[in-house]
Amino acid sequence: MRGEPVSVTVYVAQLFIIIIIIIITTTTVIIIITIVGDIINKVIMVAAATAVVEVAAVVLVVIVFT
Repeated sequence: MRGEPVSVTVYVAQLFIIIIIIIITTTTVIIIITIVGDIINKVIMVAAATAVVEVAAVVLVVIVFT
């Protein structure tokens, strides 16, 4: 009977550690996703801005030369 409480506490401790690891990994993944998403959003915004500028330049050139 003496072995049971120890194994139970070890089991609970392992579960606790696993839960903590899962929480840490999920939070880091979420943080990474948000950071990468921010970067991607900025890249998309910059690309969109440059595309708008290019389109505007082309339109201006067309207007000027016609």
